[in-house]
Amino acid sequence: MVERIVAAPTPGNTEAPPERRVTLALENLLIEIQKSVRAVSFYPPTHPILKTIHQTSFELVRKAAHYFSELEIEIGRQNVTYKGTALGERNESVQALGQHLFRRRVKRFILQEGISFEEYQIFLRAAALDPEEVYLRGGLDTILMEGHVRHIWMNQVDFDRLRRIESGEEEKAEEQEAPPLADPALFLDTATLDTKAEDESLSPEEQSLAKVLPVLDQTNDPNKYYEGVLLLASLAERFMADHAWKPLFSIVSRLEQHSSDPRRGVEFKKYSYRALRKITTPEV
Repeated sequence: MVERIVAAPTPGNTEAPPERRVTLALENLLIEIQKSVRAVSFYPPTHPILKTIHQTSFELVRKAAHYFSELEIEIGRQNVTYKGTALGERNESVQALGQHLFRRRVKRFILQEGISFEEYQIFLRAAALDPEEVYLRGGLDTILMEGHVRHIWMNQVDFDRLRRIESGEEEKAEEQEAPPLADPALFLDTATLDTKAEDESLSPEEQSLAKVLPVLDQTNDPNKYYEGVLLLASLAERFMADHAWKPLFSIVSRLEQHSSDPRRGVEFKKYSYRALRKITTPEV
C-alpha cells in the first residue's frame, strides 16, 4: 500500500533502482487505477458503486502524489516502468493498464501533489474513451487541459508546458510549434525498419511513408493498424504544410482503399475512415 512508504531515497542514491517496497506500492496503485478506469465502462456516472471505487483508488493516488511530490511512470509498448524498473511484469491488471494507455498514445503518466478528486475523475472518464475518440479530440493530454486538470499529465511535452506557465512564460506556452514527426519505431518493428536501405532522394517523411504503407496493407492486427493510421495522419500534416501533394495523395488513396476493402473488418474501416475525415481538408 502507498501509505506504508515511509522514507524517500537519499540524494546520494538517486541512480539506484527503487526499493521493492516502493515498486510494490506503485503496482498496487496501478491496479486500483485500472479498476477505476474499467468501472467507468460498467456503471452509469451517478452510480454509487462507481463513486466508491473511484474514491478508494483516489486515496492511493492522493497519498502517492503527496509522498513523491512528482511521480512519473513510463508507459511503453511492452511494459510499465518507474525509474527504469519494470512494474507488475506478471500482473495482468498492470499490463492491461499499460496497454490501455499506450493505445491512447500515452508515453508518460505524471502525478503531482495537490491532485483533486474532480481532476482524477476527469482523467478516468478521458482514459475510458475509445482510442479513436481520444485521437479525434486531440489526445488525452488535450482533453485533460480542456478540463483544467493541472496535476495529472500524460506526456513530457505538456508537463514542460506547465513548467513554463508556472515560471511566468504563459504566453510562450500558448505558442504552438509544429508537432514532431511521429516515430515509425512506435509502429514498425526494428527488423521491418531495417529491411530496406534509405533512399537519399526522399525526405525523412517520404522514407517513413514508404515503410509504413506496405505494413498497413498486410497487417491483420487492428491495434497495429490503428498506430499506423496515426502515423499516416502525422505524415499527412507535414505533407500538407509543405504542399507535397504526391505523397499526400498516396496516403489518401491507400486509406480510401482500406475503408472500402470487403476483406477488412469494421474496426479497420472505422480507423481508415476517421483518418480520411481528418486529413481531407477543403484544400486537399
